Amino acid sequence: MGENNNNTEHNQLLEENERLRLEIKKLTRQLGLANDNMIKYRNVTSAKENLSAVIAAEKSMQEKQLQVIMENSMDIIILLDRSLCFLLSTLSFMWLANAPSLGFLHKKTFREIFSTFADDECISHMESIMLRAIETNNIQSFEERLFSAFTQDNHDFSISVIPYDFSGEKNDGLLIIFHEITERIKMENQIKKALDEAMSASKAKGDFLSNMSHEMRTPMNAIIGMTTIGKRADNISDKNLALSKIGDASSHLLGIINDVLDMAKIEADKLELIPVEYSFERMLQKAATVINYRVEEKQQSFTINVDNSVPRFIIGDDQRLAQVITNLLSNAVKFTHDGGSINLNITLIDEVDGECLLQIEVIDTGIGISPENQSKLFRAFEQADTGTSREYGGTGLGLVISKRIVELMGGEIWVESELGKGSRFVFTAKAGRGVRSSQSLLLPGVNWGNVRIIAIDDQLEIRNQYIDLFNQLEIKCDVASSGFEALQIIDEYGEYDIYFIDWQMPEMDGIELTRLIKTKSMKKQPVVIMITALDWDRIRDEATRAGVDKHLLKPLFSSSIVDCVNEYLGVDSIREDATHAQDASKFVGKSILLAEDIEINREILIALLDGTEIVIDCAENGEEALEMVEADPLKYDIIFMDMQMPKMDGLEATRRIRALPALEDHRIPIIAMTANVFKDDIEACLEAGMDDHLGKPLDIVRVIDILHQYLG
Repeated sequence: MGENNNNTEHNQLLEENERLRLEIKKLTRQLGLANDNMIKYRNVTSAKENLSAVIAAEKSMQEKQLQVIMENSMDIIILLDRSLCFLLSTLSFMWLANAPSLGFLHKKTFREIFSTFADDECISHMESIMLRAIETNNIQSFEERLFSAFTQDNHDFSISVIPYDFSGEKNDGLLIIFHEITERIKMENQIKKALDEAMSASKAKGDFLSNMSHEMRTPMNAIIGMTTIGKRADNISDKNLALSKIGDASSHLLGIINDVLDMAKIEADKLELIPVEYSFERMLQKAATVINYRVEEKQQSFTINVDNSVPRFIIGDDQRLAQVITNLLSNAVKFTHDGGSINLNITLIDEVDGECLLQIEVIDTGIGISPENQSKLFRAFEQADTGTSREYGGTGLGLVISKRIVELMGGEIWVESELGKGSRFVFTAKAGRGVRSSQSLLLPGVNWGNVRIIAIDDQLEIRNQYIDLFNQLEIKCDVASSGFEALQIIDEYGEYDIYFIDWQMPEMDGIELTRLIKTKSMKKQPVVIMITALDWDRIRDEATRAGVDKHLLKPLFSSSIVDCVNEYLGVDSIREDATHAQDASKFVGKSILLAEDIEINREILIALLDGTEIVIDCAENGEEALEMVEADPLKYDIIFMDMQMPKMDGLEATRRIRALPALEDHRIPIIAMTANVFKDDIEACLEAGMDDHLGKPLDIVRVIDILHQYLG
């Protein structure tokens, strides 16, 4: 029994040990699980901490990135709440609004901030679009122009208004993006302007070509028609009238062609000046002569006033300056009604080291020009009004060419005009003071202090012109406003050496006054110079019978008046022009070789020189001309050489002639004849060995000048 109890206790201990072992094992397992959970918890906690750090770093990075965007975005970005109050903006908006800081904008209303640089209409327009975006929860886009307080200039923007929602229940506010499109708008405007200008230019050129066709056909029709009429005419008077009309039409057509050629030079940038020293008044005389007949036809008053300070001789391109003046005068005559007045005024406005700045103005009482049409005057291929051009004629190139010439002369040209009240065209030009400007106008050998002159004219400005001129020359000059006043002065103070008498005067005309002066004169040769604005041929016979010695056409020039004084009172004094007229046509014993392949051109030159007594031989090409010179090298005194000929052109023929051994010590003047008038063409002639240049069609005055220059 005792043994059984021991076994029982032993078994119980074994069971208790097993239970304890199992319990320990269980607790160990639970402890391991707890330890694993603890590790997991620590890992989770650590992960959470790491995640928070990452999130914080990411947030910090995003904030920095956002700050970079807000500070450097070229687009303006602003964030507004539902009340349109500022929450955030880019730095570029601060420049637009000229705001001192971001904090300054915070919680201020859109209207409050924008009112510092935008007008109420703009603000109201933008505000209505923002409210519509909030109400409709839709993006709104539009364009707006805003004034930048920072740049003090207008800027164009493409604006997008975008609603945003943070709560998920309602619109929290607006994100507004301003993208500047100023340059795009400028580019679009430039493209549109260029397109408009191109279309306008195309239309202008079309109108120009149409008008040019009309302008060229008109004189051509006159030439063809009057040629037919002239052939059919039975008497010499009708034939001469037809030839006169043909000459006028031909001159007009040549003027049109010259305008086109000059325009071609301008387009090719080849219009250049050729400076020479020349008489300024002589140049004005030539310009005035061109329009005098039209002035007479329209019974207009035309006066020229040259300031005393303007040099008598200047250095520049006289032909181009005359071209500008003639163009302005022609326009003034054309657009001024019958009986109107035209004034040409020239003044010296500055002079530095011998370089003069001249101001030349043409004033008329014509139809005037509207401000809109004034802007078109100096554009190529445009006229002020195509209807006006049809009525008055013209190519529309004259003022464009004039503007380019004036610019080459270092000046500028402009117009002052009012519709219906006339126009004032003004231009400036630089020119050198000529050496001969200091020479006396009067010839030596005469005691000019004893010379007595009287001028009779009913126009005060003409009388003042005489007084100013003769005061400068220190010659006594009296003036009278009528024939009766002149006779009273003569009775009181005695007779005069020279009488300058206007033909058209009230009460007593110039011819009647001349007749009375010649009758009363006790002197053997009282000199009477008749002044007239009319064609001298109309009154020539009557004036000559009355005793008129010479005539001058208005407008008067100081040089012409002095020429008369020198001619009749000077010692061995013969006018320069008179000398030219008397001697120009006499070249006895001289011989020309004319190299020209076109027969009609040869016939024209031969006819033009008929009566000069010069001998003319002809060659039909350069090769034939060379052979003729080789056959008799000393026969010809001068050679007129066409540039473009078959077999051998003028340049090659000239080079061959210059290389002839027989002419090594004898240089024959060779003059180029060509329609090519660009400077490059002229230089090519000179480089080939030619001495001078004649442009086609030939001008007989220029031909005679050339002959005088090279034949003496």
